[in-house]
Amino acid sequence: MRNNKSAVDGEKRAKLAIKMNTLAAKDILVAFSGGVDSAVVLKLAVDAAEARGTNVYAVTFDLPMTTGEDTAFAEASAKAIGGIHQIVQIDMIDAADIRDNPPNRCYRCKRYLFSGLAEMAESYGVTTILDGTNADDMAAHRPGKAALSELGIVSPLALAGLTKADVRAMAAEMGLDAHDRPSAPCLATRFPYGTRLTRERLDRVARAEAALKAMGFSTLRVRVHDALVRLEVPTSDFDKVMAEREAISSAMHGLGYGKVTLDLDGFRSGSFDEGPRHLKEK
Repeated sequence: MRNNKSAVDGEKRAKLAIKMNTLAAKDILVAFSGGVDSAVVLKLAVDAAEARGTNVYAVTFDLPMTTGEDTAFAEASAKAIGGIHQIVQIDMIDAADIRDNPPNRCYRCKRYLFSGLAEMAESYGVTTILDGTNADDMAAHRPGKAALSELGIVSPLALAGLTKADVRAMAAEMGLDAHDRPSAPCLATRFPYGTRLTRERLDRVARAEAALKAMGFSTLRVRVHDALVRLEVPTSDFDKVMAEREAISSAMHGLGYGKVTLDLDGFRSGSFDEGPRHLKEK
């Protein structure tokens, strides 16, 4: 059996523990998506606050770009971990000015959501908001990072230098259900920049991915190019795609997509942020 504890550097653990203990000296608020990163942050915050006698508030956003499954999972996780949890439903496509899926969509979205979160925190008498950004996120293309920085959001995992692998190891050690849950970025990432976002389009791609998950695919993206969908799965799942080809095709056509393709480069996060491969190779 793998020793998850030894998989995470002791210096990182100590730095994170000190930071969380300091933050928990006062009531704090955690932006809680239910993913593994925010789950670890919430667990650490709740444990530290319990020792300090302070409160931890957790807020989950229920958005057109998230699925009901993700919201339900977050609710169940928060109940298991602890803290004062609230789900806030926001129809933000127009409110955050992201209807046309601009390249800075993530910045506009984060700025809008966390500005509202800051107002909520103020109403609770809270001055510190935490999120689950990790060290890998800091090195990746994440336009929303600028909004978090501008608003003074604290990212304890990133500050302690914890990578995604570190976070998953800690989550498994803590017994958190999210430890092996695949990342679930917002559904707007399934469309090229400039594609008009509607509830119908977002809901349809969510149902497309749900259909593939029901067939046993766990790591996947359905990228939408008008009437064509491009399936991204790990290359190790290509044989399974071929075995399920007819069922996959039927499910996608049943949702109204005209063409179904398999991306031969396989699954990778943020593929719409990639430049042409031939340019990268020069």
